[in-house]
Order: sequence, then structure tokens, then C-alpha cells
Amino acid sequence: MWGKVARMRRSFYWRWLKTAFTHSLGPVDLWTGLVVSIFGIVDHFLPQAHIMTLYGWMIPVFALAAVMLVRLILAPYWMWREDQQSRNRLDAIAAISAPLLARKQKAQTSVQGFERLIEASWALRRATVTNEADYKAWRLRYLEWFSEAADFVEEHVSHIAALHFRRLPNISVVSPFATGINNNHRMDISRLADKHDELERHLAFAKDTA
Repeated sequence: MWGKVARMRRSFYWRWLKTAFTHSLGPVDLWTGLVVSIFGIVDHFLPQAHIMTLYGWMIPVFALAAVMLVRLILAPYWMWREDQQSRNRLDAIAAISAPLLARKQKAQTSVQGFERLIEASWALRRATVTNEADYKAWRLRYLEWFSEAADFVEEHVSHIAALHFRRLPNISVVSPFATGINNNHRMDISRLADKHDELERHLAFAKDTA
């Protein structure tokens, strides 16, 4: 822990010094340069003042010291401003990318859901139904699948698409089995195949947007 704190301190001090020495010229550097220039002009027109001869060596030293002192004082503010600008850029990028990411995640969820429903529809179509009891149990699974699929379409596609998915002819009364499978079962299998194809289309669209 203390090693991490020491590394953070070294990193901060290094950035502080780097910012102080490498930051672009600003008002401090400008005014310091103007002061030095004014001393030179005064010495040129008033040589009897002996400004540059008596204090010439001190002017650049004090000017440099003053500049670096002010730069060291202002460096933390410059560092904070750079961090704030970086944070604002990241926030702007996040604000732009968040809806896209959410849309992509929703599309991926749609792909997984449609694949699961399609797999379940294949299982229903391949299920063995040989008598009336089998058909009643199968039809219960079919109606549960159909309700779940319609709700999923409404949530992940649109209300209009869900209305279209739910549009089915009235289911007729179960008739006794005659030759191993009745007309109701064949009708339900036909409806199931139609809704299976509809889910396949929704799946293809979800994959395009994922």
C-alpha cells in the first residue's frame, strides 16, 4: 500500500514539474519579458541610471526565478484544467456511445431470445403426438410457447409486430384421433411453422443490428 502511495506521489511531482516547465507561454511569461525589455529600453535612453551595468546580471536571474515560481504555483491549476477537459471529452464520448451500446446490447438479447424460441418451436414440431392425451399436453406447451413468443416480439420488436404475430384463426374443438394424428394437430403444426418463419425474420433483423 505504501509503495503505491509513494508511486502516486512521484507521479504527481513529476507531472507537476513537467507541467510547470513545459506549459505553453502565458501572461506570466509575457509580462516578465515586457519588464526585462523595459529595463533594457530605460538603460538605452538613460545610461546615467546604470541599470543594466549595476543590476544587469540580476535581472534575468530574478526574472527566471519569478517565472518558474509562478509556474510552479499555477501548475496544479493547469493540471486540474487538463483533467477537467479530458473528463468532459470522456463524458461527451460516453453520452454519444451509451445509446449505441444500449441498442447493441438489446439487439444481442433479441438474438439470444429469438434463437431460444426458434429452438423451442423445432422441438414442438418434432414432438410425437399419437393420441388425444398427447395432443392435449402438446397443445398446452404450444399455447405457452405462442404466448411467450408474442410477448417477446412486442418487447423486442414492436407492438404492431406483436399484433401481427398474435393474429391466428380460431382454434377448433379437439376431435377424436382416427389415424394417429388429428386435423387440429396438423392445423397447429401449420400455424407453428408460419410463426417459426416469422421469428426467423425477426432473428435475421436482430443479427443485422447486433
